[in-house]
Amino acid sequence: MVIPDSLKVLRLQTGHKHCFLGKLSSEVGWNHYDTIKVLEDKRKEISKAAYERKKQLAKLRIKAEKAAEEKLGPQLDILSVVKY
Repeated sequence: MVIPDSLKVLRLQTGHKHCFLGKLSSEVGWNHYDTIKVLEDKRKEISKAAYERKKQLAKLRIKAEKAAEEKLGPQLDILSVVKY
């Protein structure tokens, strides 16, 4: 996990100036800041949907594993002896 504020504190030397690349670029004439912002919002929406789907699949997998364990209980005891 990356925490930008902590990286700024850890990596930048005290007293040195810093800036944000997007702000600097827009000040010198880069005109695509709004486009990038829209695309980033779309990416976040898609990413959120994918994450929700991943959570649902994880819940289904846990449910299926429990059902299989109940169904195969005695057989799993036999297989556990041979470390399967």
